Parts: sequence; C-alpha cells; structure tokens
Amino acid sequence: MRTLDPEVAHERKRAILDILIHQYVKSGAPVGSQAVTQHLSQELSSATVRHILAELEGDGYLAQPHASSGRIPTDKGYRFYVDYIMEIQRLAAQEREKIEREYQEQIEELDNLLLRTSRMLSGISHYAGFVLLPKPESAVIQHLQILPLAPHRFVAVLITTAGSVHHKVLEYPIELSKNRLHAFNRFLSEKFQGQSLSQVRSQILHQTEALEREFVEMGELARKLAKDALRISESDEVYMEGTGNILSLPDFSDQKEARSLIQIMEEKRRLTRWLTREMEGEKSQKSIRVKIGSENPLPELQNLSLVASTYRTAEKTVGLLGILGPKNMEYSRMTSLVNYVSQVLNKALEKWNKKTHK
Repeated sequence: MRTLDPEVAHERKRAILDILIHQYVKSGAPVGSQAVTQHLSQELSSATVRHILAELEGDGYLAQPHASSGRIPTDKGYRFYVDYIMEIQRLAAQEREKIEREYQEQIEELDNLLLRTSRMLSGISHYAGFVLLPKPESAVIQHLQILPLAPHRFVAVLITTAGSVHHKVLEYPIELSKNRLHAFNRFLSEKFQGQSLSQVRSQILHQTEALEREFVEMGELARKLAKDALRISESDEVYMEGTGNILSLPDFSDQKEARSLIQIMEEKRRLTRWLTREMEGEKSQKSIRVKIGSENPLPELQNLSLVASTYRTAEKTVGLLGILGPKNMEYSRMTSLVNYVSQVLNKALEKWNKKTHK
C-alpha cells in the first residue's frame, strides 16, 4: 500500500479545513462533506473527505453538533484559520474612502475623534466597535487654564499631549479680577506644563504655601483644582458602540447570556482592564491581534471574537481599537478594517499633534 507523503496529507487537511470554515462563515450552518468536496480544487472521493473531516474533529479543529449534521469549527479551528490560512484581503474602495472622509473633517478634540472611530468601526463591521482611551494618569498636560463663567463660577480646561480635552465647572466663593486670574493661569502654565496628571495632583497640594504667598486669595482655589478639576479626566475609559448588533446574534438568544453581556458592556471597568492588558501585554510586532472565543478571559465574551490593533500618538502606543463580533465573522475583512482604521487614525493623531504644537 502506498503511503501518502505527510506534507501532502497536511496540505489536504489544511485545504479542507479552509473550505469548511469559509463555507460556515458564509452560511452560519454546519457544513457537510459533500459541500466541502464541491469546492476542492483537487479531486478527492467523498469517503476520503469524510475521513479527513473525522481526523480534523479528532484533532479538535471541528465539532459535530449532532450525529447526522455537518461540522462546525471549534475555537482551535478558527485559530488555525486566522494564524496560518487566512490571507488579508483589501478593504473595498468605498469603505476606504468612507474611513478617510471621516478623518479629513476638522476635529478639534481627540475625544470626539475616538468616539466617532468606535461608531465607524461598528457601522462598517455591523458588530460592536470599541476604542480604549489613553490612560488619564499618565497623560501629560499641554494646557491647563481656569476661565470665568459667572460670579463665583469658573471652568477648568485641561488639554493633554495625547489630545484629550476636558472641562470641569468649579464653584468658588471669592470673586477674582481678570488680572489675578491671568496671573494664576500663568503660574499654572509655568509650574505644570509638561507634567503628568498624577504629578500635578501631588505638586499642587505640596505647593500650597508658595501659592498662598503669591496668590493669597487663591490657595483654596488651588486645592480645589487639585481635588476636583483634575478629576475631569476620570471619564469612561472605553468607547463602545454597536452592542445591539451583538445582542441580535443567535449566540445571545438566551436571556441570561444577553443580560451578562449588557452588564459588562455597561459596567466597562472589567472590559477596560482586559483591553488594557491586551494593549500592554502584546510583545510581538503584530499589528493585529485576534482573540477567539475561549481565548477571551471574560466568560461573558467567550461566544465572541476580538479583532484589535493599537493606535499611537507622539511615537507612543496610547490605546487600542477594534471590534467584537461572532466567531464565524469574516476574519479577513474584519482584520483589514481594523488595520486600516488604525493606520488612518495614527495619521490623524500625528496631524492633530502638529496642529496643537504650533
């Protein structure tokens, strides 16, 4: 009996797994041996295909929901598909144009830009789009100013080098002249520009004596600024759009699973911690990372896959963006989408930084 070359046997397995996953992604239904045979470029008997499918199932790449049904990919099967089989496809020209148009418009605040990015990822993918925001504590202050609103009311305006713009209204019992406020703002600029928020919190509190010598009536305002105004950066750390798209998937028809997903999306704290670990823990040079089903550490997301990429400003990785979708998503298109948005966002941030540093 002729022994089949191991390389040829491996190639057959790879081709059959490729076809089955591709057909399952298109139809969402278990795929039988006959459907696989029809799409093979080489002629193999139905018996051979059935035997290889059984081997792939035994190896953990496929599963059979029912004895008489076709097969579906497992998380291990999807992982093999993503890592070794899939060739990245180019985005459709109209999708690239839509993304570029979104970033060509005048954007004054990075927060607005990142929110629109999460909406765009959701809109094009029809899944959930997310953007993990830069960490506020490590953000470096580019501009910090107190402006008058009304008698006894002021607004603190904070702009970071990462591009975040924040506002906080402060109540203060003493009226301040424009000249004194101008001098106070100059003091803030000289002392704290170029420092991180955590450094500023500490230093404002430690420099109360110097403040009170120079600005007798403003010592309390400075303490208020340290305590309250710098909290303006403590907002949601992740923008998530399109949760409804996920809830409409068959995997979340069970009300208990749907409630768990809604809870984690709304709570955001655990989601943010996980995405931050994803951003910080990636040591390889891969521009795209994919987490499939059980590879996600959060139980509520183990029916989903994550496709994500980092984004950068001032030569530093500051956040993560991507999509959450079903395990049978079209990975080639979704990875292309996330990769392209990441590239265009990086260019937009570079342009934003040049503009704000003029």
